[in-house]
Amino acid sequence: MDWQQILSLGKINVNDPHEKFSMSFLAANLSQEVNGVSMLHGEVSRDIFKDMWKGYLPEELHISYVTNGVHRPTWTSPLWKEVEEKYFKKEAGAYTEASFRRYLRCS
Repeated sequence: MDWQQILSLGKINVNDPHEKFSMSFLAANLSQEVNGVSMLHGEVSRDIFKDMWKGYLPEELHISYVTNGVHRPTWTSPLWKEVEEKYFKKEAGAYTEASFRRYLRCS
């Protein structure tokens, strides 16, 4: 594979010498799957890549999303758990601005 072939993988129109190279298009052309990191990112990605596959509507493209959830009990450090317990007051599962300000004053 020569340099021009590599560069063409990063373009939609390989015959347009003025089209800029896109790392996103290169990645999409070299990947088996394309996805966003959230539902919104998947939608935006379908719109960004829609011109790569002529004849398809953005919603027909096989571009989805994968949301990486975080399991708080296993991802939160013991020190942060202590800070949460000592300084933050949970209300309806979320921290309030007031509790965060109390923490800032105490630290």
